[in-house]
Amino acid sequence: MKLLESSIFIDSILKIAHWDKISITTINHSESLIYIPINNVNNNVGLVLIINTIKDEIEEGYLARINFTNKLLNQNSLSASIIDQFYKHKINTFSGNITGFDISNKFLWEMGYKNGDNIYKKKILHANKNQQKLLSNIKSNSTNDNIVKPTSCTAYFLVTYWSDGSIDYVYLGVTCTNTCEQTISINEKQENIIRSKCGGNSGSGNGGTPSMDKISSKLTDDCLKKIVDLILNSSISNSITNVLQNVFSINDKVNITFLQANEVIGNNGYPVPAHTTSDLIYVNGNMNHVVTLNSGMLNGSSQEYKAATIIHEIVHITLTVNAANSASAGIAPPSNYQHYLMLSSYMDEMSQSIKDFFPNLTVEQAKSLSLNGLGSVTTAPEFDGLIARWGFNNIPNDIQHWNYLNQRHEVGQEGYGTLCNNNRGVIGSELN
Repeated sequence: MKLLESSIFIDSILKIAHWDKISITTINHSESLIYIPINNVNNNVGLVLIINTIKDEIEEGYLARINFTNKLLNQNSLSASIIDQFYKHKINTFSGNITGFDISNKFLWEMGYKNGDNIYKKKILHANKNQQKLLSNIKSNSTNDNIVKPTSCTAYFLVTYWSDGSIDYVYLGVTCTNTCEQTISINEKQENIIRSKCGGNSGSGNGGTPSMDKISSKLTDDCLKKIVDLILNSSISNSITNVLQNVFSINDKVNITFLQANEVIGNNGYPVPAHTTSDLIYVNGNMNHVVTLNSGMLNGSSQEYKAATIIHEIVHITLTVNAANSASAGIAPPSNYQHYLMLSSYMDEMSQSIKDFFPNLTVEQAKSLSLNGLGSVTTAPEFDGLIARWGFNNIPNDIQHWNYLNQRHEVGQEGYGTLCNNNRGVIGSELN
């Protein structure tokens, strides 16, 4: 039975499973399918178990998320039927996609359909040092079209195989070893520490044991400290936690320090909720990033707004690290360039991650929060396309304006998000 061990995540799944709505069907003479719906916001996720009825054992188990092109009221009941059809290779008139995640909630694959026809399949592949030279010349949808990696590292790509025979490659990131043990702890200075124990050669080619990757939280505001801790230490697995994992899988030393100040000035000369300064290259094997949070500006904001601000800065760091490991290493990006990269590649993931950390948020609020901080990119045609897809507009003072919900979280308006209430209590719930 090839199920990955992740007891915390499995326990949470079992608690929200609809055990009264289990579907059991026969795939063939030796296999049966069990589908257990999971109680989530969109009612489109279920636990799939393939049972060998002869050996009486589980052959396969994973989570399936089914997105219908057109939202239906009875999606949950239809999901079991779609999975059954998937295994019988008869999807009928289904339009949408099916995404598989392992029991540790890591992406496995995605299949896309239109009117019952399979139009694409996505999976993550890695390239060895010889294949990387080939892939670096492929025009992809990634934010880094030409990728030059240390020969001791492995690059990962999201590969889409289209029914017309074409293939798209999207660069995801790089790891220098997959045998690293990482732990999060607190040192004597009450700083959050991520330790990486990796053997073999380092990504810098210097050999020996790689140095410690570290996140330091030197925040004095208790609420900000708890929100940073929520993002860094949560058992939730999503795009943002995976981004952090990818950053710290690089053997060169990557340091992130969280600070706070009563006033923080951005590159535009005006106060901003947060600002990140970063090395553009590795210096003596080190790469330092400092995130300064504007405690004065964030003081009355909701927890959700503060978390969205921190997530925004984490993505900035990720883009800088990616650039340092690419052909553009050491080149300062043009003004707002990283915001364009966020807009083109990260917005869905950022909004979903905010909602993962704060499940009581509406989808619309999470999306509005993720749009904060993009600067002049909000005047770009691509931005108009995104907000239209998300159901927002750009009409000032309209309740459907993309910034309407974000502004209410920013000022801590009653009924929008959760305030810290004197910085006491449990993050993600009403604080006392």
